[in-house]
Amino acid sequence: EAPFEVLELTQKYCEEREIPFPKIKLSKEDEKKPKECYVFMDDDNPKAPIVLHFPLVNDTFQKYKAPGVKRESEEEKSFGDFVVESTDSPYRTLNFTFEPYDFSRLVEVNCYNVLNSKDTLFKTLSLALQRRKLKKVLSTSNT
Repeated sequence: EAPFEVLELTQKYCEEREIPFPKIKLSKEDEKKPKECYVFMDDDNPKAPIVLHFPLVNDTFQKYKAPGVKRESEEEKSFGDFVVESTDSPYRTLNFTFEPYDFSRLVEVNCYNVLNSKDTLFKTLSLALQRRKLKKVLSTSNT
């Protein structure tokens, strides 16, 4: 299950229809071991959206129960120790039902990944607001 497949298909779809969308460029390392958060944007086209992507990743969540708060008890460590991508993983894309424990893990890892990416989120939001102001200035100067 490719963590960037839907994004790449969306990029292709938009490209074919001349809809502004950022290029999805990834390093080999990112393809092998995705990070918790990605920002894709087109610096040359302010009409293209800024895309935030949170692949389902269990990376630093394994060691931290909250950003900066290490797991200590065996129960906490066990809760964070799971593989997202495997043939028998309950988190496969086509699995639509979860056992309560697996659902809790899914919610917690995603919540953690968003909170752990807080700085990236705030920087991206700030950038989006700056771009919006610039668009307004440009549109009023053209009228």
